[in-house]
Amino acid sequence: MKFCPECGNKLDNRPVEGKVRLACSSCEFVFWDNPIPVAAAVLSVHGKLVLVRPKYLPAGRWGLPAGYIEKEEGAEEAVIREIKEETNLTAEIDYWIRTYPISRPDKNLLYIAFSAHSLDDKMKAGEEIAEIEALDPKEALVRMNGTTAAKAIAEWMRRLKS
Repeated sequence: MKFCPECGNKLDNRPVEGKVRLACSSCEFVFWDNPIPVAAAVLSVHGKLVLVRPKYLPAGRWGLPAGYIEKEEGAEEAVIREIKEETNLTAEIDYWIRTYPISRPDKNLLYIAFSAHSLDDKMKAGEEIAEIEALDPKEALVRMNGTTAAKAIAEWMRRLKS
């Protein structure tokens, strides 16, 4: 973003509320660059964890069932909807795991991870999903190594041991 959407003047980096932010010198507009919320599920089916590969990811890149939270939708509703859309499974949330901030060059995300379990076992890749697989939790953790999903799986596994 280079120009103010309110008045059209150039945006400059300047301190606003303790952080350097893009702000307009002519009007009061501040580009806050707040994160976009994403709901994700560490989803178990008969003791295995479900991983998906959305069509937009290259082969070998996997994730948890997840997606953006829609307008007028809570994170809990979003994760149940995303599970159904991506895996064809009906699921129930067990508990909230935690949130993880993700900074990307094009956007900031707030990854809200839940533990959930499937109420059925008719797993089928949804329209946006290229591949779907249910793995042993340790194998899922290795496959997701270095990702935010791996952090959520590791926390899920830690809580199982407690």
